[in-house]
Amino acid sequence: MTDAVAWARQKFETVAFLKFLGARLDHLEADHCRLSLPLREELMQAYGYMHGGVIAALADSAVAFAIYAATSPHCQLLTVDMNIHYLSVVRDLALADARILRRGNTLAVGEVKISDGGGNQCARAMVTYILRAAKSTAAKREAEC
Repeated sequence: MTDAVAWARQKFETVAFLKFLGARLDHLEADHCRLSLPLREELMQAYGYMHGGVIAALADSAVAFAIYAATSPHCQLLTVDMNIHYLSVVRDLALADARILRRGNTLAVGEVKISDGGGNQCARAMVTYILRAAKSTAAKREAEC
């Protein structure tokens, strides 16, 4: 396991929003991340399926951690664009499988496939992040992102 992957695993444990959702980190390596999220009542929309905003948040987070696993701990990631297509409902478990398609010096683009517990594809997303050095270390660490 690389230092970046180890750091990204530790970072995952500190993200309060992901804890609130109940997301689990199932697989992590540079440029690839799989997250899972069991459906519970608090994550449902009016008809009992997983809320689309929750699915989008899971997709966004999966791309972020795929990038984190390949970058410096001094790098901050911010979502700059996201496009998601919902193909079917999630009735039980959401599985987000993210792969980075391109990672440059300032931008990274990832694709996420979201499926349910039965393997049915439920959504597909493209997410773009800006990579920037943390402000406190920007002058020294710019090249490390």
